Amino acid sequence: MAPLIWLITGTSSGLGVCLARAVLEAGHRVIATSRSPFKSSGSIEELEKSGNGKWMQLDVASDELEHQVEACIKVFGQVDVLVNNAGYGSGGALEDISLAEIHRQMEVNFFGPVRTTKALIP
Repeated sequence: MAPLIWLITGTSSGLGVCLARAVLEAGHRVIATSRSPFKSSGSIEELEKSGNGKWMQLDVASDELEHQVEACIKVFGQVDVLVNNAGYGSGGALEDISLAEIHRQMEVNFFGPVRTTKALIP
């Protein structure tokens, strides 16, 4: 099977970084994304040193998401696999969480993956 090109969101730490490493070790290419390079600096160097990986800034809650996805596609010319890994959880009682925080979480955890997927379908 030919190497696939993976786009993984939320690769600043945790599962996203581990998945990007595993994909590279399997011989595929990776476009790893996160909101900020500062949280990902060590991982970015490791990823890009392989020659089959590229880090790109992508914020799934940004108004610029579709343009950021277009820039990601241009890295290797296509994307074969999308992993919508970006997200976060809020803890506590519902009455203690502001409506603005609930909206933000829905933007990141629900609308972000929907918009990312829709941007890649064409």
